[in-house]
Formats: sequence, structure tokens, C-alpha cells
Amino acid sequence: MSLVGVQANKYSADIVNNDGRKARSNASRKKIVKAFLHLIGEGKINPSAEEVAKMSGVGLRTVFRRFNEMELLYRELVPEIERIFEALTFEPLKAKNWQDQLNEALIRKRYIYEQTMLYRIAIVYYSHHSSFLRGRLKKWLQVEENIHKNILPFDYAENKVLFDSLQSATSSDTWTLLRTMQNLPKEQAFDVMKSMKDMIIQSFIQRNSI
Repeated sequence: MSLVGVQANKYSADIVNNDGRKARSNASRKKIVKAFLHLIGEGKINPSAEEVAKMSGVGLRTVFRRFNEMELLYRELVPEIERIFEALTFEPLKAKNWQDQLNEALIRKRYIYEQTMLYRIAIVYYSHHSSFLRGRLKKWLQVEENIHKNILPFDYAENKVLFDSLQSATSSDTWTLLRTMQNLPKEQAFDVMKSMKDMIIQSFIQRNSI
């Protein structure tokens, strides 16, 4: 075989080996991410490398390499939240008047918050180390604020304190507090959130003489 042929065969073998390593690396990454999400979904907000290795079946050494990029693992939570958040948040409301639209939006929030609660807790936990995650939390908050502005027939500048109160009363943080710290079942947590919302709306109405 000529020198050119030998070099061509070596080049082809290198490509195959590189592709094989890349495929194994991608497979390991997917297993690690899947295990990481599963553990957080079980309530382990800060999974250890050992726990991820055991759950994923990937060697501890490989997992430790991935844990050097911890933010990238936490970033994997974002599309899981946004998949649920965007599907319901941007679906047009069916109710006709603003009071019923607000109630409908709150019912949707209850579902979104409950389905994404553990992922959100994990993101808040790690957001102190990640400007990207802090930015995502602010983005979701802004979307919810805009929904209230679009539904309520009140001027935002003249009623800012009430708008802020409504946002806080119906936020994911409040839902998490009711569900985890006060240990309320989701039906009761929703009733508490709705009660706070109703009282704030009464203040809106009284202040604006409707």
C-alpha cells in the first residue's frame, strides 16, 4: 500500500474514533442530565455527584467532570419550566370580562406553579451563582406582570403598589411558601392565594371608584 493510502486509512480511523468518543460523551451527558432532573423532581434540590452517578449509571469520574460545569446542569431546568409555562401562559384566555380572566389566569398559575415548583426552587437556589438563571427568573416575573397589566382595567402608574401587591400575592414564591413552609395541600394553597387576590382587587375597585 502506498504512503498516501496508509495516511488515508489512518485519517479515516481517526475520524471514526473521534465520532465514537463524541457519541459516547453525548450519551453520558444525556444520562447525567436525565438523572439530575429526576433527582431534583424528587426534591433533591442540590444533588451530589455520587447521587447522579448512581442514578445515571455513568462513572463517578465522568460525572465529576460534568459537575465542574454545574451551571450548565441547572440550565437544563429552564426548558423544562418554559415548556409548561409558555404552553399555558400564552394561550388566549377564554373568559370575557376582566374579573373572570383574572380568575382563569390564576387557575393556570396554580397548575404551572405546582408542576414546576421543585425546578423553580432549584433554580432560585443556584441563581446566586448564575446571572443567566437570575435573568430567566426576572423574565418569567415580567411576563406575569404584563399579564396583570393587560387584564386589569386600571392605570399602572396610579396603582403601582396594588399591582405589586397582586404580583407578590400570586407569585410562584408565594405558592412555594404555602406548599412547602406552611404545608398546605394544593387546593387550600389555591384558596389562600385566591383570597389574597380578591382582597387586592377590592382595593383596586375602591381606589378607582368602579
